[in-house]
Amino acid sequence: MDHRRTLTAFFALVCNALFPPSEDEKRVRTLTTERLHALLAPQQHRNHIETLFRYREPDIRALLWQTKYKNDTHAAELLGTILKEVIFTPLHTPHLLIPIPLSAKRYRERGFNQVTRIATCAIEGLPSLELCEHVLVRTKHRTPQTRLSHTERRGNLDNVFKVTDPAQIKGKNVILLDDITTTGTTLTKGRRELLKAGARTVYCIALAH
Repeated sequence: MDHRRTLTAFFALVCNALFPPSEDEKRVRTLTTERLHALLAPQQHRNHIETLFRYREPDIRALLWQTKYKNDTHAAELLGTILKEVIFTPLHTPHLLIPIPLSAKRYRERGFNQVTRIATCAIEGLPSLELCEHVLVRTKHRTPQTRLSHTERRGNLDNVFKVTDPAQIKGKNVILLDDITTTGTTLTKGRRELLKAGARTVYCIALAH
């Protein structure tokens, strides 16, 4: 066993020497759930949106960057652990957890949906909460909200979301999840479609604002 640990440590040193970790990666490696609890700053926004962290915090930016662009398992697990504590409370009592979907073009480019990865970690050990990944889809690819002005964002996501199977959400309590929100437009548009399709309630959570 000691020999195996020594070999693992040696390979880790070699990999770090050949492929030095980025500053964000090094920061994420040191993060713990205790540190994230200290950074929690829940805020209630209009349109039934709750945010958990402030994006300006360097640790939070690093976590979200590593999850979104580097498919960092440790980052997703940390965020999922905190999210689990928030979503499974008497306030929410949800049936379904639905991640904001990527467009088909963006999914092909990235190969995964980072919000789904976080949601998967969050529902582990919660049999009463179901991850429903494909019931809400993006029918069109649009310019990312972060590249647009506040005014442009309002109409950018019109008629973008569609519920593929209303029977899956009819009469259900839903949490709609996103990683980052600025104006709340993405979550608001998705929520509207879910309610139109028959969801009983839709509460929106974004990890950072």
